[in-house]
Amino acid sequence: GSFSFTLEPGRYELKVFVGSSLGYAAPKPRVATVTAGGTYDAGDIALLQMSATITGTLLDDEGNALSGFYVYAVNPDGDMIATLTGANGVYRMSVLPGNWEVAYETPLPFNGRPSPYLGGSPKSTSVSGGQSTQVSFIVEKTTRTVEGTLVTADDKLVTGLRTWVYARRASESAGAYSFVTEAYVDGLGRFEIMLPKVGEFRVGTWLPDTADYSMVSETIVGPSDTKAAVVLRPHDALVSGVFTLDGQLISGRD
Repeated sequence: GSFSFTLEPGRYELKVFVGSSLGYAAPKPRVATVTAGGTYDAGDIALLQMSATITGTLLDDEGNALSGFYVYAVNPDGDMIATLTGANGVYRMSVLPGNWEVAYETPLPFNGRPSPYLGGSPKSTSVSGGQSTQVSFIVEKTTRTVEGTLVTADDKLVTGLRTWVYARRASESAGAYSFVTEAYVDGLGRFEIMLPKVGEFRVGTWLPDTADYSMVSETIVGPSDTKAAVVLRPHDALVSGVFTLDGQLISGRD
């Protein structure tokens, strides 16, 4: 269990990386100062035992078990543990005692179609060492397809972006991060997104920094809507200038 390595003199952050499958977690990083010709003694580094357990089941709204769903838990220190649900929809994670936020992600179908399931809000839990707590989810299934496009204000298709659109619940009480599903936008500016039969949703797009467009606003999609258009604004303004040093133009530098 001993270790040693050589370094240039200086200050370093000493971290330990531990695979969660071993049942242990790493302690908090420490700062190590290494002097020329000297030795920094890290002493004994005690690993933290993941002595608590979070378990649960994922079922759809018809009671069917959901296998292959990615379930993860995050604590206030930013530690994350993840696993997949089994054939019976059950998952189990060994974690450190304390407070955790548990959530899941829906797997994307292999045929490239949108997921037939919606994402859900994280659930909070607290568990003590040697104890187990249960966090289960009922996953809502989508029942309708909304066809959409990315367009400018004059209804011209925006092509070539190859980005993603999202849907989140429209009610103010749901919050700004109530995302339920997402879908890929093809090179022709078209997408299909799966939504439940009831409820209003806000549909928008995530644009890369390199895109020459900004989203004007999210589009409201109601229960009877089958089509949606997300309006983008082109970046048609120009900012220009020059760099000088002591009155001389600077060129050829990044």
